[in-house]
Amino acid sequence: MSNTKKSVNEKYFQTTNIRNDIFRKFEKQFKYCFLNPINIGDNLYVEQPTNEYQNEFNMLFSSCNSDVKFFIGYTGVGKTTFIKHYFSNTTLGINTYNTDAIVIPISWDGIHIDDDSFKDEINAQISNVIDNAIDFIDKPTEELILNESESIIEFIKSTRGDILESLTTEEIFKAKKIGCSLSQFKIQKCKDLHPVECSTSTLKYVIKNNNPKIKRLIFIVDDLETLSQPKLCYIVSVFFKIYSCMHNIDIKLITDILISIRPHSFRFLRKDLKHFSINAYGNYLQAEQYRLLKNKIPNVKEILITRFEEAIKHTPDPGNPITWDMAKKVFYGIINDFDDGIINMISDLCHMNIRAITDCFQMILSNRVWCQEFDEYTDYPVVQFLFLIF
Repeated sequence: MSNTKKSVNEKYFQTTNIRNDIFRKFEKQFKYCFLNPINIGDNLYVEQPTNEYQNEFNMLFSSCNSDVKFFIGYTGVGKTTFIKHYFSNTTLGINTYNTDAIVIPISWDGIHIDDDSFKDEINAQISNVIDNAIDFIDKPTEELILNESESIIEFIKSTRGDILESLTTEEIFKAKKIGCSLSQFKIQKCKDLHPVECSTSTLKYVIKNNNPKIKRLIFIVDDLETLSQPKLCYIVSVFFKIYSCMHNIDIKLITDILISIRPHSFRFLRKDLKHFSINAYGNYLQAEQYRLLKNKIPNVKEILITRFEEAIKHTPDPGNPITWDMAKKVFYGIINDFDDGIINMISDLCHMNIRAITDCFQMILSNRVWCQEFDEYTDYPVVQFLFLIF
């Protein structure tokens, strides 16, 4: 007698690799809906199942005090999408909020930062974003420095005089040689040595003297997932310093910083930035009041149907509208018949990553075994006879 052991289902073979009739009927729509990256515009956005995040943001950005908030959730859970739609700004560019606030977002997605000089590169990137904010609320920084350099120097002396360094004799002669005023040259030197502090001080100057209607600044730090731990910690430490710097002014200026981050990245911060844990403004990294957990996602069924409807708008019209409408009703019926327990299980296995969840459902909904139980393949798809087996 043979002692050979056999595993369960060892003799099982899938009888066909052909996609089911749903996929064959809606192939173009499937590829548009599931396989291509989709920018989640207003027409595709599905509301959150709870008002928790909306209410938290409302309280944060209507408060009379400055604040810091970590928006914590796994990759793909919808943090960025929610932020964009809250501010009605699908590009996360510099924008106004209400009538007296400016939103200054900075995304680190796709930005290459060398390991050897990452601090300089990060400082330059943040400084550029702040300069763009100055352009947005007043005038280009080049024009500002050209016309108001002496006033800017006096303002910096009164708030951050430590970042202004005296010009050497050689630098004075160089400034005169190129036809540049000493105050302009001094600002440029400050910009070279202390880019973030110089830009931040100039922003405060502009708000106080040129655009006093601005009462609130909202900094959004997003897309930190791909950065190494040292870079992540350095970026957050810079924004903590900006937060403190924005309070060093003799006018009421509310400053909010919203940092979108993954749970394990937040743990890195708590471990490596202990010196920022407690300061004059708050216990950012330890106290729970500075955290908002993004652990809920919109209704998955609604996401699938909404995206499929959008795919229909951008793909060729059906040859036979009658059979098309019949097949679409069956398809939507299959989606709506998904058991909530299965949806929750798939969502948990995907760590709430909406893109991964929709990829899973694309594979399920197009699978001939699960949605058609090995029905014999024919040249013409018969969607109305499809059913899901679980």
